[in-house]
Amino acid sequence: MCHLFSPGDICPLGHYCPAGSSSGIACLAGTYLDSTGNYNSSACISCTPGMYCSGTGLPAPSGNCSRGYYCPGGQDNPTPVGLECTQGHYCLEGKSSPDRCPAGSYQDDVGQWMCKGCPAGYYCDDTLAPVVLYNNSACPEGFYCPDNTTFSTQYPCPLGTFSNTTHRTDSSECQACTGGMFCSQTGLTEPEGPCNAGMGWSEVNCFISITSVVYKTMVVISFRLTRTVIFKMSSIFIRLK
Repeated sequence: MCHLFSPGDICPLGHYCPAGSSSGIACLAGTYLDSTGNYNSSACISCTPGMYCSGTGLPAPSGNCSRGYYCPGGQDNPTPVGLECTQGHYCLEGKSSPDRCPAGSYQDDVGQWMCKGCPAGYYCDDTLAPVVLYNNSACPEGFYCPDNTTFSTQYPCPLGTFSNTTHRTDSSECQACTGGMFCSQTGLTEPEGPCNAGMGWSEVNCFISITSVVYKTMVVISFRLTRTVIFKMSSIFIRLK
């Protein structure tokens, strides 16, 4: 669209006026021009990233790119074809590029402005790549994964428990340490081994569910001292008889 003007007029906003022209030439759709007195098409400015410039002869961008889309610059439509938000990403209004879904979420559709929460029994780790599907990221043995888990080892089964199956969703699903065995670490897939028979624990249910290995050691020492004291007292009693 041309803008007619009288001799001596200044070339208006959104237009450029080549030397000797009697009318201004409108900047094309996808561009704008926010200054006057321009004489070359190179003065027209590519539409701002995250925005669109609909129509010709614009003095400013028309508005923000729509949510679910991204506008890298020079766009003439708020919902540009081929620039739908990609899988594994989300696009809020006014975005110039897609944002990766954060850890603990995923997105398997295009043209979205929010991410889906990772379901329980799985984890969604975006460290290496955007998470499109979670199906191949089952919670591993020795761990449990509630909703929105961000990486595979985020929630280890607690002390005194283990888990030899996948897809656990809560700590209550971790198995209590087997009788006669001990589980003194977190994230175990099986008990660490039998209780030490030399400690006299071979015929008792040995559920190690203490808060530290140090405490376990103190219990063992106390047990040994108690046996020693009882043995010595028994010897003294027999001698007195």
